[in-house]
Amino acid sequence: MAASVSLAGAALVCMPTAATAAPTSNLVSSIIVAGLSRVDEKVVRDTIQTKIGHYFDPEAVAADVEKLRKNGEFATVDVQHELRDERVILTFRVKEQPRITAIRINGAKQVKVKKIEAEMKSRAGKALNPATLKNDMELIRKLYASKGYSRASVGYTLDETPEKNEAKVNVAIVEGSLCYVHDVVFSGNKHVSSTKLAWVMETKPRLLILFRKGVFDEYVLKEDVWRMTEEYMKAGYAEAKIEAKTVARPDGMDIHVTVVEGPPHEVGRIVIRRSKLAGFLATNLIYEIQQCYSGGVYSAQNVEKDAESLLNYCRSLGYADAVVNTKPIVSSRSTPQKRVVDVYFELTEKSVFDFGYVHIAGNKRTKDIVIRRELNIMPADRYNYYRLETSRQRLMNLDYFNKVDIRDVPSRSMPNAKDVYVNVDEKQTGRLGFGAGFSSVDQFVGFVEVSQSNFDWQNWQHWFVGGGQKVRLRAEIGNKRQDVVLSFTEPYFLYETLHGQKVSAGFDLFVRSHDFLAPDYRIFRMGGDVRAGTPIGFSWIPQFGKYIGSIRAELTAVGEVINVHVDDYLDYDDLVLRDDARLRTRVNPRNGKINPIYPAWAFAEKDKYLEDEEGTYVQFSPVLAFSRDTRDSLMMPTRGGESKWTIKTGLGSTIYGLTELKHDQFFKLFESWPRKTEYPFSGPHVLELRGAVGFATDNTPIFDRFFMGGPYEMRGFAYRMVGPKDVSGDNPLGGTTKMFGSLEYTFPIYNYSEKFNVRGALFMDMGNVWWKQRKYNRATHNLNGDWYAYEETHDNFGEINVSGGMGLRVNLPIGPIRLDYGIPFVKDSESKEWKPFDGFSFNAGASF
Repeated sequence: MAASVSLAGAALVCMPTAATAAPTSNLVSSIIVAGLSRVDEKVVRDTIQTKIGHYFDPEAVAADVEKLRKNGEFATVDVQHELRDERVILTFRVKEQPRITAIRINGAKQVKVKKIEAEMKSRAGKALNPATLKNDMELIRKLYASKGYSRASVGYTLDETPEKNEAKVNVAIVEGSLCYVHDVVFSGNKHVSSTKLAWVMETKPRLLILFRKGVFDEYVLKEDVWRMTEEYMKAGYAEAKIEAKTVARPDGMDIHVTVVEGPPHEVGRIVIRRSKLAGFLATNLIYEIQQCYSGGVYSAQNVEKDAESLLNYCRSLGYADAVVNTKPIVSSRSTPQKRVVDVYFELTEKSVFDFGYVHIAGNKRTKDIVIRRELNIMPADRYNYYRLETSRQRLMNLDYFNKVDIRDVPSRSMPNAKDVYVNVDEKQTGRLGFGAGFSSVDQFVGFVEVSQSNFDWQNWQHWFVGGGQKVRLRAEIGNKRQDVVLSFTEPYFLYETLHGQKVSAGFDLFVRSHDFLAPDYRIFRMGGDVRAGTPIGFSWIPQFGKYIGSIRAELTAVGEVINVHVDDYLDYDDLVLRDDARLRTRVNPRNGKINPIYPAWAFAEKDKYLEDEEGTYVQFSPVLAFSRDTRDSLMMPTRGGESKWTIKTGLGSTIYGLTELKHDQFFKLFESWPRKTEYPFSGPHVLELRGAVGFATDNTPIFDRFFMGGPYEMRGFAYRMVGPKDVSGDNPLGGTTKMFGSLEYTFPIYNYSEKFNVRGALFMDMGNVWWKQRKYNRATHNLNGDWYAYEETHDNFGEINVSGGMGLRVNLPIGPIRLDYGIPFVKDSESKEWKPFDGFSFNAGASF
């Protein structure tokens, strides 16, 4: 078999030399495939790129030979050409690989044969491929290593029948004994802790409580040595030497890691050499050096990061083929105890390029214009690396594609230009769903929803898909909630008429009846809105635009009829007097004494501050919102942030105004098991900081005030039960001033895929809402039966609530699930007695 492979290589090398004697202008008139017995000739013809009618190209034919050889079906491939009547006849002579008639597995006792066969790519009936078979042996070895048999040896032999071109594969396995890692011992490490070194290692001691099998794999241990060396390099010990040895034990082994740290390294001079950049463009180069600084720790990783920043800066100025080379040179100021390293960045800018043509592929349903309008790239514009990156992110944020690949290549049609190829992998964007769910807020809810985020109202021939519009019809019916919403959005309204201006437009129609807001009042809303939005750039203020970025402005005109209904829930026992209550006298029939009393009509049936809100409102409300989103992902952000500033004015039955500013910021702390995503607890660790402030006029009605408590803000408190409440303490009144802050740390637990993963969360919330001071007249009587009134004041101004707890974040294909349990640490004077169930909050659903 080895001789056959060598013959194929010889044919490949010699063929182009012989072929170059033929004139390259001749057309290929015939392609003959010889030597086939089992493989269909169509396989060969579909694999090669040379076709009948093409001009003969020796390089293309050589590439065809290479493709056929890598196909795996052929042991040797040879090609001959013949010139006849100014036409070329090509003959591909192939020798097929032997067909595998059987695969026998010998020596397998601890692992089932069926499981071994499932790992192998080679199959009986297929062509024998030595490379695939060699890889199969490695897969079997790794399978045994995962079971604790790290010293198992796996090999194979062939029983060939040349006359039939067949072969039997005999897999020989010597399992050996179980071998687990019991302990990892570090020595010689003074400046990097053993805990940190153990963290970066994938070889771990056996600990079944944490699902650690303690499997030993010598290849993984070699990678661990490199990872520990890399950790030392990050700490500035570039000469560190690490050695890992195994020490046998009766039932396994220990790993002894020996470290020779060497002297620490620090950064000396930083020099940037360039050939073309001048003026302030050259001066700005130094600001791209973020990781290295004179006197700081020298790390090759930091140098590479800064080199990448310099390269991206140059590419953002049009130098698409720029190259940055780094040269660390040990300075003469170094001593045996400390190395000083001068870092030289040598920048070669080369030529300035423009953007050429943009080619889009992979979109079978989505219209070409839907993709192009998201691109921050225009032909003939100056090449800019950051425009390519933002274009890719914007396409991913559409949530139309599983993957977006953007690359640039030298243009064939435009001088000094780079053509851009955008390749997308589409996914399903429509949804038809129905079912039932439970939330700690609105209890049991049944729902049905039809939505399409890539809708096209004109494309009825292809099921109204591909235009980038968003449409949604959803109905939710439950014992506490009844919602029906129809929503439509055109993200690029009159895109061509407005000469590429990115204006969005849409509308909503809704009917909402909410009984879960409070025990004793409910709110019904019916109406609709019309929306329009556009991005706002700050290119005219360069420095401002650099730090603020693009902000989106959206104006919404809302018209609705709102009914607030308050139940009669106070009675005589609540002792709350009406404002017009008066004492009356009553003669005691037993002793004839005259006693002052409050008659039944003097006691309130409703909280007066709630009663003032009752009624039907007809409102028209313009809402202006400014937003900025720099998150790296909509599903699970790890970097960037989201900001939103909302200004609303209520006109109609009542006139009021409010404003609210919110911000979310995400920081990726680190990532555990980045190369082993299938491991438990693999994935990014993320810190999220949230904050919000809001102000409203004192006469803002209850349906537009600020509320806190529940799964969204101030977890650990019952839904909306933070801040001012009615006299009973059961019904939230909301506030006109709001302040909220939250810190949340999320970590991976199980990562099956992007659509199915489980994360844990630890959080702390703080904040409150405040309203005006409320005064109530209360009645009581003394031991003699005499009644009298006193004034009771409710006010939580300046008080803060603090809570903390833990939770789970589960991403499922049907949507995300949030489960939190919080406990209040600090409560304001208006908070009721906390109950354990108040700390539980559960929320499920899919975002649109």
